[in-house]
Amino acid sequence: ADCDDINRILDIHLSQVRSRLQTLTQLESQLQALRARCDTHRRAADCGILQDLMQAAAGTSCSCHPPAKS
Repeated sequence: ADCDDINRILDIHLSQVRSRLQTLTQLESQLQALRARCDTHRRAADCGILQDLMQAAAGTSCSCHPPAKS
């Protein structure tokens, strides 16, 4: 192996790290959107966060996953 081989391996790892960072940034935005939905004290049944999570689990759109544009 030479420096080019090592640099290729490092480039692959950097690409994977960048991809994970992008995914985490998207997750952060989604969690912030959910958190913004529920800024007052409510019963769990009235919680916007739980409602969004249930909608997402059911496959319907929610505040952090709007319907896809056609």
